[in-house]
Amino acid sequence: MLRIGGITEISTIDYPGEVVSVLYLCGCNFSCPFCHNYELLNGKNCIKLSEESIVENIMQNYPIISGVCITGGEPTLQIDGLIKLCKMLKNNNLLVKLDTNGYYPERIKKLLNHVDYISMDIKTVFDDERYSQIAGVSDCVGRVKKSLEIIRDSGVEFEARTTIVPSLIYEKDDIIAIAEVLKSYGVKLYILQQFRGEKGTLDKAFSNLASPGRNYLIEIAKEIKAKNMIPDVRVRTAEGGEEKI
Repeated sequence: MLRIGGITEISTIDYPGEVVSVLYLCGCNFSCPFCHNYELLNGKNCIKLSEESIVENIMQNYPIISGVCITGGEPTLQIDGLIKLCKMLKNNNLLVKLDTNGYYPERIKKLLNHVDYISMDIKTVFDDERYSQIAGVSDCVGRVKKSLEIIRDSGVEFEARTTIVPSLIYEKDDIIAIAEVLKSYGVKLYILQQFRGEKGTLDKAFSNLASPGRNYLIEIAKEIKAKNMIPDVRVRTAEGGEEKI
């Protein structure tokens, strides 16, 4: 059984180059104040479904979809059911993408043979104090770096992404510093996401925070490219969608 918050039947933006269904798993060990999926944290609107029922539901969208993006919350909190689900999806010839915060490297290692693509959220610079301040838990940096190492060595297709949040993770130098570390772990694709708070956030103070401008994200992305850190840098904004720089 898995605790889920819902399923988006058709998405063209959650798996590069693929049309997928999106499955939202409940629960998260992080409590990032800018989180827009905060209702998944407390499980208020979550339900329990068997892995078989989830696959049956998702397969109604086949062959329109080619895969499934499993997101959250933090999916690896439900590791046993998650592995079972991924195996079943793969047996039905579906691609599987995992969204994760990278806090549980050993759980990610268990999933490597059952997923095709991993997207990891990098919350801030690789500084223990700052990372823990955002995530609300300790010992983040070492765990996230271990996850990066495991994924790099696995050969599984991978992207890293950072949400640019004014007043929290916004300064150009900080983003450049993140990119420098990601380069050392062989990251080939880095995405800068535009924070948007209008639909609500975990910390209500962030709900009224203005989104960073598209041009600013592009400016940072161009600098990362100019320094030859990461070969593929993209920005995601409401105004421009996903743009390769």
